[in-house]
Amino acid sequence: MPIDSLRSPFIFNLEGGLILDTGVFGVPSGAAIQLVNFEPDISGGYRRINGHTKWNSTAANGTGKVIMSAILGSTVVAARNNTVSYATTGSSWTNIVTNRTSAGRYDHQRFNFGLGAGHSLVFVDGVNAAATWDGTTYTLLNGSIGSGSGTAPTAPEKVEIFNDHVFFLQGRTLTWTAPFSTNDFTPANGAGQINLDCSGNGLKVFRNILYIFCEDRIYKLIGTSIENFELSFVTRNIGCISGFSIQEVGGDVVFQAPDGLRTIAGTEKLGDVELASFSRNIHPRFDTDITTSLIASVVIRGKTQYRSFFPDSEAQDTTSVFGNISVFKRKGWEFSDIRGFKPSSTDSYFISNTETVIFGDYDGFIQQMESGNNLDGSNMTYIYQSPFIHFGDAGLRKIMERAILNLTAEGAVTFNLNMLYDFEDTNIPQPEPTSITITPGAIYGTGAYGTSSYGGSFIPLTNTSVIGSGFVVSMKISGDSSSTPPFSVKGVELEFIPGGRN
Repeated sequence: MPIDSLRSPFIFNLEGGLILDTGVFGVPSGAAIQLVNFEPDISGGYRRINGHTKWNSTAANGTGKVIMSAILGSTVVAARNNTVSYATTGSSWTNIVTNRTSAGRYDHQRFNFGLGAGHSLVFVDGVNAAATWDGTTYTLLNGSIGSGSGTAPTAPEKVEIFNDHVFFLQGRTLTWTAPFSTNDFTPANGAGQINLDCSGNGLKVFRNILYIFCEDRIYKLIGTSIENFELSFVTRNIGCISGFSIQEVGGDVVFQAPDGLRTIAGTEKLGDVELASFSRNIHPRFDTDITTSLIASVVIRGKTQYRSFFPDSEAQDTTSVFGNISVFKRKGWEFSDIRGFKPSSTDSYFISNTETVIFGDYDGFIQQMESGNNLDGSNMTYIYQSPFIHFGDAGLRKIMERAILNLTAEGAVTFNLNMLYDFEDTNIPQPEPTSITITPGAIYGTGAYGTSSYGGSFIPLTNTSVIGSGFVVSMKISGDSSSTPPFSVKGVELEFIPGGRN
């Protein structure tokens, strides 16, 4: 029987996220050296993420991957190859247009110039003329259809709405329409054009400024009309590697630069200096060759969360696709890895006042994130591993006795708990994982008879005995399941008995 008077507790909250850029003794105890399919939770700790399920059981019309996923009202507009179609969840797809020849990946914006009850969609694909869809009518924005006039861009790549104008970016040319018009390109009516000194790849409006991103520089445009539009530089020495990485989250604009993730506010304040990159904790994730043409990103507003995805190729197996979760919290940004998501296009907006996060996949389906417990029916692998903790004395052997987890589960959960010793040295015994099952109780009047378990404990502490010893110790929670619901690990108490000194 252990001598309790010699048992020492070591308590730490789980916070800090994934940290990969420091030595073994520099990682805080509550951070992680592996964090896969866990998200830094804005309410504290790390939460196993939800999976994704098909938003519609039928593939969108057309062939190939989904090159546009756009929410408009209660519908999703999807594009595959030459075809753009729309549907509500559970309904069949209806074609909008079938002749957008050799279309590239789409950029889109929702807008309402006060001409109708709801939003309309404007979209571009880098090959064909821009177009709008208001839920009923498709209009090609070539300056000649309907009330259109002037010279429209022939193959715009990016689109944004700024101060009641529609702005299009095609190569080095920034073009805008007359006020409150999508198809009037007549200068006398307020339309205009600016030639940049580099080829642009992204547009984003933030705080009454239009930012124009290039690969090696960033511009900003201020003003309200052709009479006072003014273009200037944010920086001439760093830019954005993909316009599809640009998102607004956490009260700022995030984009991927050559040195990692940046915010526009940090870049504008500090110029091109390294301090403007906020992803130093996970710099090794960006210190590799990334196929920039396949980058995708999306935000989850309710979690102040930015997700980015980096397939190596269109043929890459979905389970091996690299991705990143970035969460803006009170103390700054925290990070984790995400696996099993392979978006070819993304969007997040509100359907019936509920934030809905979707992506198009390479098989032609629209998938919904934050849905289900698995990856469209396939198992989800998840891992949290703490740093190797020395408990304040790396020269003292620790004989581990017990782990107490502050854990909350959103259903019946089973996972593996490993204690790993001395950097997983193969020359010392490494115990087998322990399987832990959590079955939350139900409150009478809210649980379903025959389904829910009554009489369970609501105290969010799970105790388990552990074995093994070492000078430094890491705790690992992992699993691979298609049925495990999300659960959050908030904090840990590890108890040990001091052993011999090295």
